[in-house]
Amino acid sequence: ADPYAITVLVTDVLESLGLRYLIGGSLASSLHGTPRSTNDADLVAEIPGRLVEDLVSALEDRFYIDADMIRDAIARGASFNLIHYETAFKIDVFVLTRDDLLQEEMRRRESHGLPPSGERSAWFASAEDTILQKLDWYRKGAGISERQWRDLAAELPPAARTGWLGRLLMECGA
Repeated sequence: ADPYAITVLVTDVLESLGLRYLIGGSLASSLHGTPRSTNDADLVAEIPGRLVEDLVSALEDRFYIDADMIRDAIARGASFNLIHYETAFKIDVFVLTRDDLLQEEMRRRESHGLPPSGERSAWFASAEDTILQKLDWYRKGAGISERQWRDLAAELPPAARTGWLGRLLMECGA
């Protein structure tokens, strides 16, 4: 299954509802130069409670989706997941909160053509924000794998140790 093709089924619905989103995680890392195979996708999305039913209605034919789980994620500033029926591909949707880092990431998102053809486009986390999220995940105690550290080294431009990135690198002991 093509993770980009499955993910765009969701992003198309988000766009049709006028909701801001970005694709992060492994799909963004792959787009920015560190090819990775993945069993899931990560999205950050702005989802107001009033549009939960519309979102469910638009996706329930192709994905396992639960309105109560979405409402709970909105209330807690957390995440929920979608499971594509045909392939069992999982998409983790992180609800956009007032978190400064997430808000800045949403402001800096970039439109990119989707692999392999580039004919379709979607919003992705910038290369810097892809790195920031990995470091923030590490800082919050979730740890980081050796593969993720290699990804960081491959993605990190030499002059990027300023701003949020410099702060998180220092907090992580890098």
